[in-house]
Amino acid sequence: MTVRAELHDGTVLEFPDGTSDEVVSRTVKTLMGGGQPAAPDRSFGEEALRKAEFGARGVSDSVLETIGAIPDAVGSGMRALGLPSSDPGFYTNGLKAGWNALGRTLSAPLNTAFPDVMSGPQTAGDKLAYGAGRGVGDAASVVVPAAGVSRAAQAGGLTERVASALAAQPGIQAAAGAVGGGVGQATDSPLTGLLASMAVPGAMAGAGRLASPVRAQLGPEQARLAAAAQAEGIQLTPGQMTGSKPLQTMEAVFGTLPMTSGPQREIADAQRVAFNRAALARAGVQADRAAPDVMDDAFRALGQRFDDLAAATTVQVDHKLFQDVDKVVTDYGRRLPTDVAPVFQSYVDDLNQMRAALGPAPAPGSVVPAGQAAQGASVQIPGDAFQNVVSDIRRRARSTSNPDLQRALNELADKVNDNMIRSSPPEVADGWRQARRDYRNLLAIDNAMGQGTQAERSAGNIPFAGLRSAVKADDKSGYSRGRGDLNDLTRIADFLGSSRLQSSGTSERTAMINMLTGSGLTGGGVGAVAGGADPLLSLAATAGAAVLPRAVQAAYNSPAGRAWLTNQAAAGLSPPPALLGSILLGREKDALLGGPRR
Repeated sequence: MTVRAELHDGTVLEFPDGTSDEVVSRTVKTLMGGGQPAAPDRSFGEEALRKAEFGARGVSDSVLETIGAIPDAVGSGMRALGLPSSDPGFYTNGLKAGWNALGRTLSAPLNTAFPDVMSGPQTAGDKLAYGAGRGVGDAASVVVPAAGVSRAAQAGGLTERVASALAAQPGIQAAAGAVGGGVGQATDSPLTGLLASMAVPGAMAGAGRLASPVRAQLGPEQARLAAAAQAEGIQLTPGQMTGSKPLQTMEAVFGTLPMTSGPQREIADAQRVAFNRAALARAGVQADRAAPDVMDDAFRALGQRFDDLAAATTVQVDHKLFQDVDKVVTDYGRRLPTDVAPVFQSYVDDLNQMRAALGPAPAPGSVVPAGQAAQGASVQIPGDAFQNVVSDIRRRARSTSNPDLQRALNELADKVNDNMIRSSPPEVADGWRQARRDYRNLLAIDNAMGQGTQAERSAGNIPFAGLRSAVKADDKSGYSRGRGDLNDLTRIADFLGSSRLQSSGTSERTAMINMLTGSGLTGGGVGAVAGGADPLLSLAATAGAAVLPRAVQAAYNSPAGRAWLTNQAAAGLSPPPALLGSILLGREKDALLGGPRR
């Protein structure tokens, strides 16, 4: 709201609401007398407070006009039909009057402390602040209702999609509204304000692209695996961290050019070492590579752990052991091919000899405490003797090439181990459980090392595909559900393998090579010498083509380069196409509601 005064030449002056009559009168007299009113001497703080007040008035005017437009439109329709109705603008003016009264009450302490802060005519800066406030209010008048509709509408429906598009990126919409409103008010040109609003998303997108040059292309599961890989100590390349094909192509080219292939191989090798360490750690082994001597030492050390635990255990054979053995026979033994079934059955027969010594099983429904025999029978076996049974079964499992027999024998060994755990003191039982987990994981790594490529095996690198195959074979039904200590590592291996492009001679790689080596600038490099060009110039161009990729690679893989290429801090500044429609709707809201833009 403003106070107006007209001069003798028809000039209309506007004063902020609340300007005293004395100030208005003095200003009019000065102008009619040919002079110019002196601008009040305000401090920086007072000027900031004045601009904030004009901005707040712009926001409130816009929002209140939007709210009041609905009942005022109803009243206009009723008047058109000759029905009793309110005066034009009744509800909007009422809302503004009530809001202004509340504002004067709340700002009374400030008005007392700064009595002249709102005195004097409006300046260009005041108009700019008011227009910016109106622009923010216009944006809020679109974003807030649209956000409410999108939450209430049926998911995936047309209404929900349209509302979500209108409510997208409220920060950019508010910025566009503020810029457009301020420019439009200062220039008194709605078209100029509209153009300024529409230019904001492009300018912010450009700034966002400069701050975050590469947009992440990873899906949710890929992003999870990337984070999991780095948590395992595997430092990913920018191409792997973002999923960007251009960056992955550049990394592939680095792997083929003379001065960059070595450093790029070092990066890949460091990843394999970190992967090896993560996998071996799950088997209780601290090593960089799964070389034959490392694996042999790991099995020997694990065997010693089992022997030490067995020496601290006296096994109380119980009927639970033979219930478990019968289940293994049912689940695995009866499905074995006839050529290997007798091997499995021979170990079952050895265990059944202990069953006879234990006596009859308890009656159905009776409860026998774990580690105790039924009806007073007692079969105690030294832990080391019992462990020999387990070791013999596992040794036979490792030596067979039949995966079904290997799985059946390992399940049988696990059930015998369960009986030892039940017979052990708590601290020894925990040691048994950890040793079993380590053994299971070490066995999977051992199986994986028998697969893969010659290069992987000779380098002592755990083959990605081989590890996945071994883990799946160990628990076929649980692999897809993520079960097992090595399960996530096999998925990390898949991610690492899929995010590294191989040399393919594609046009994209050729273009990347030309860009990195500056081929388009050297005029053909050494070939120019044969054509009669200056030999020194050609030699310099050739040297530059060799050195330039290495310089780019060093910057690319530096901490600063990696941080710049992979950060997503400003990725959200890229506006979707629908955003321009939202900004246009906000700018033209007044026209759509039938009210003039001030």
